[in-house]
Amino acid sequence: MAMSTYKKILAIESSEKRASMIIDKDGEQFKCQLEPGSEQSCDLVPLLKRILESASLEAKQLTDIAVHVGPGSATGLRMGIAMVQAMSLVCPDTLIHAIPLESLALCHLRKISEPQNNDALLLSNAYGGSVFVQKYKFNGDWNSAGEIKTCTHSEVQQLTGDQIVLSDLGNLKNKLEWPQQWQWIEQSFINAEGVLESFKQEKGYSCKIENLDVRYLKATSAELNWKK
Repeated sequence: MAMSTYKKILAIESSEKRASMIIDKDGEQFKCQLEPGSEQSCDLVPLLKRILESASLEAKQLTDIAVHVGPGSATGLRMGIAMVQAMSLVCPDTLIHAIPLESLALCHLRKISEPQNNDALLLSNAYGGSVFVQKYKFNGDWNSAGEIKTCTHSEVQQLTGDQIVLSDLGNLKNKLEWPQQWQWIEQSFINAEGVLESFKQEKGYSCKIENLDVRYLKATSAELNWKK
């Protein structure tokens, strides 16, 4: 996505326990994340205040807000989306961009310029005994090869094939048995920096704020159902 000059972009990722934000102010970046033990429900708004102060900005000066919309931890995502909803009331001219997990994964895979394998797999912890799974293919560029689906741990262990595996499973990886031929990439990519990179690379994520309605989240944290 070609970026014009003089943009002030706020990127938010709140599904992880250590929620993070980053502001790109005309190319200069400012970063903040929650400290260990903090809670999104109490500390997300103070984190926003702190990063705006560090960038010497008021919320109404932001040109764009990019927020991770999952799938992921529903509780954390609710907090981030609710905050963006509130910001939209006082910043009506700011463009809102909904960045899905698929975009974060593709952005990270595209850092592999010459992959040794043309198949890749996203494995993301959905909690409650489930894992988010999505397949990708490389043919000059990485592209998704199907929708993100939710699998049980036993179903994931039955997956086969030689492939690159992009994972944020954390300790769960060491608790399950996996095919020995898999090439694991375990670097963190679900964070505000990943949201910002995805926003800059991809197109079509601008949305109306009413389409980020937390009432349309499914009851389980393992699946999200957004109002279309």
